Amino acid sequence: FSVSSFHRFSVFPFHRFFFVCCGLATHSFSPPMPLYFTCNFGTCSMAHQPPSIAIVGDSYVRRFGEFLVRNSINSLHIQGQRAACFGLGGASLRGEKRITPLLTRAILQPGLQCVILLIGSNDLCRSNTSPSTISHDIECLVRYCLSVHETLRVAVCQIPPRQRPPDALFADRVAAVNDSLRQRLDPLERAEFTRIKGFSQPAPELYCDGVHFAVPGNIKLLRGIRGAVLRALKLARGNFSLHYFRSAYVSVRGVPSALGWGVTVWVIITSHCLWAFFLAPQAFLL
Repeated sequence: FSVSSFHRFSVFPFHRFFFVCCGLATHSFSPPMPLYFTCNFGTCSMAHQPPSIAIVGDSYVRRFGEFLVRNSINSLHIQGQRAACFGLGGASLRGEKRITPLLTRAILQPGLQCVILLIGSNDLCRSNTSPSTISHDIECLVRYCLSVHETLRVAVCQIPPRQRPPDALFADRVAAVNDSLRQRLDPLERAEFTRIKGFSQPAPELYCDGVHFAVPGNIKLLRGIRGAVLRALKLARGNFSLHYFRSAYVSVRGVPSALGWGVTVWVIITSHCLWAFFLAPQAFLL
């Protein structure tokens, strides 16, 4: 192993090779910019292209849409999809701010593939409304969506509990509605009930005001909605580009997590080994 061979081995532009790989991962395979659609008390603004994923609901969805835009989260990290939030503060299943008109506007978007519903929390604040009535109304909304589109898939997120409930029995009514929804939606072929990990007994740091979610709560909501969309679109078999692994292990504020650093180091070591043993074997024979 001579000095000249070591020089040829050492001057290989490892950093350029690595940056080229990162460039392919971040540029060639990046999904298009998302489409975010937020509604507040009926006032709406919409981008040029219609969404393929519609997230419809009350103030949880409105704040979730603001969270996505604020953190520049592209298309729920699903390649080739465009996500949109249809959120109305104070929306309910019945009353003045019924969710039905907003839901109709969402499902009539051309090219829509999946609808995520998060509704019912405001209805549960009325203690005279039974959990069975609320779950029945949500089931009717799901059947309405399925009747409009023959291929549309609908996922209903569980209603989250509150740190500051309006009364002592609010948590019991939330649990009763979620259990009833799971049973009602199970027979439907293109619909499912989605439980969000960490929402059964949420920690106080998930909330910003005891009702709505702070950044940690919205991150959990993002993961749960993303999983529901992947299941609904039957994309959970792993047919993703390198962008999936890059985006899945990066936090919302762009700081790589520990697992993200591990994947990055693994890519660097693997690329160096492949070059050393396959592209420049003469360097070790001299």
